Amino acid sequence: MTTQFKLLSVTAAVACALTVVATPAQAYVYSEAGIALTDLTIGIGTISATGGFTSGGATINGFQFTATNNASFGAASSGISASCGNTTSPVTTSGNDCGPSGTRLDPTPITYGSPARTNNDFSYFGPGATSFSNSDSVLRTAELTGDPTTSLQAIAESQLSSGGPISAAANAEVKSVTGFTFTFTAGVANVFQITFNADPSVMASFNDASASSGGAQANLQTSLKLRKNDGTAQAEWQPDGNGGTSCLYATGGLTCNELADALNLNYAANQSTNGGADDAYSRAAGFGAFGLRLLGLSSGDWTLTLDTVASTQVRRVPEPATLALLGVGLLGLGVSSRKRKQA
Repeated sequence: MTTQFKLLSVTAAVACALTVVATPAQAYVYSEAGIALTDLTIGIGTISATGGFTSGGATINGFQFTATNNASFGAASSGISASCGNTTSPVTTSGNDCGPSGTRLDPTPITYGSPARTNNDFSYFGPGATSFSNSDSVLRTAELTGDPTTSLQAIAESQLSSGGPISAAANAEVKSVTGFTFTFTAGVANVFQITFNADPSVMASFNDASASSGGAQANLQTSLKLRKNDGTAQAEWQPDGNGGTSCLYATGGLTCNELADALNLNYAANQSTNGGADDAYSRAAGFGAFGLRLLGLSSGDWTLTLDTVASTQVRRVPEPATLALLGVGLLGLGVSSRKRKQA
């Protein structure tokens, strides 16, 4: 009777331990970062007396698009990068090696865990009860390849729940580098202009009482840099949704004139306290308008760089009591097995 009672007690302890380890089902540390850009148009040209803009006066000498996806999940990690650009100089709309309109540049998504991200699925999977890490990006259309406008998307998403690895990270980036020559002529305004619509989403969430420590981090970065190749003039713009100018600097006679800056496209979300309020921005706000004019371009060779990056990082360290309880359960399984063999 005593032996049977001990065996039943150990079995019950095992069941209890395993039940506690598997709970809670909704524990997670989660982060996301993503952006969609549509109707992006870029021009170098003139401004009329009424404020209208007309492109002209610039010759495109070369361009290159690069899209990169990376993700890590515990000890596993992988990444992929793809690029396309011009094959003629000066550039013609047909002189490029980018893909067809709709997927001009489309690297394969990097995905770990469940659910798995399929190509060009830019929906958000979390927060929830599973563990995963993934990223994807696509350049759908591009003016320089003959499309009316440029559009792109990028997403990075990571989540850890109980029982999974203790760290994960993801990164997606789309970059465009364009070289051009601007020929200044008397009486012609020397202006660079960019307009587009964008929908950003950034979130960091920590909801895991079974973790002794950890944190979630998500970053969205979008920047435009215009630089004269001889180094005499340059400007950089990082839209932040504040309503004032978001130009970080403008030198060499350049002047920033911000036309629209509806949302923050440079946001860092962080959360390191279990049960704390999510750090989230524009998760369901929709598209906002953006626009910039840089006045004062001088004759010569210039380089334009447009870069958008979405990145996430999450980590969870299980509570020591949870690990100890799991050890009790495993020990109990061993004791139970030995008792059965002796019987």
